[in-house]
Amino acid sequence: MDNVLTVDSLGKNYGDFKALSNCSMTIPRGSIYGFIGKNGAGKTTMIRIICGLQQKTKGNVTLFDRKDTDGNFNVSRRRMGAVVEKPSIYQEMTAIENLKQQFYIKGLTSFEEIDKLLDLVGLQDTGNRKVKDFSLGMRQRLGIAISLVGNPDFLILDEPTNGLDPQGIIEMRKLILKLNHDYHITFLISSHYLDELSKIATHYGFINQGEIIKEISAKDLEAHCGKYIQIEVNNSKALMCTLDDMHVEYKLLSSTKAKIFSTVNITQLVLALDRANCEVISLFEKEESLESYFINLVGGEKDV
Repeated sequence: MDNVLTVDSLGKNYGDFKALSNCSMTIPRGSIYGFIGKNGAGKTTMIRIICGLQQKTKGNVTLFDRKDTDGNFNVSRRRMGAVVEKPSIYQEMTAIENLKQQFYIKGLTSFEEIDKLLDLVGLQDTGNRKVKDFSLGMRQRLGIAISLVGNPDFLILDEPTNGLDPQGIIEMRKLILKLNHDYHITFLISSHYLDELSKIATHYGFINQGEIIKEISAKDLEAHCGKYIQIEVNNSKALMCTLDDMHVEYKLLSSTKAKIFSTVNITQLVLALDRANCEVISLFEKEESLESYFINLVGGEKDV
């Protein structure tokens, strides 16, 4: 089994409104899959269907080689943990008491793993302190500890760093990487923080207006983005002719701007443009980020 999760042609309608339309997704075993889309694009709807919190309209979900039409599909769901929207925790209880409640829910009678879970998420010293007195980052980590009850192989996290301060974001990143590297847990993570997501994700899925429009590995994305030179001139035709003569790979962005992807001698380029009566207004090196890739993919302003 190479894939933990496969979603095929998934659809979800609310009356005449299509929240999801023919969505397909593949999450390889051992990956950290970053799920990216604008607000209202369908991320949370997709996650809720995968978790069994909403019913699909059409399509299939396959989890650990079992389709959701299989009578034993819940056996696969028991291998999955999730923190969707807000962690399900009791504010008037301690961290230990919250974990015990989850053990009861899952039919586990031994509490031997609780200390290990608290230590894993950095909450081993909270003692009798009630959750209502925890920081937001502590609550987020407790939510992950609760989702780890039963030793799942697959975790779904919906906005795990939402509202966290820089230190909390760093702690969450380290925890996710530790669970992935040391415990071989596969992740599906929906996040607004694209720069942070780019530091941990091994694969990406982009959703727009209810459709998965692109899936790509971090390795392929890095090769696609890379560094380039952005140049602005007063004569795009002369620029194109000059770049063609130099056998340089480029992309015209507007009537005055272009991206140059090939390695080029800047002095030779500027001199060649001068001979063609083409004035260079600006020229600088850039590196495309995950955020700019997303914006170019879906168009418009960032609103994820």
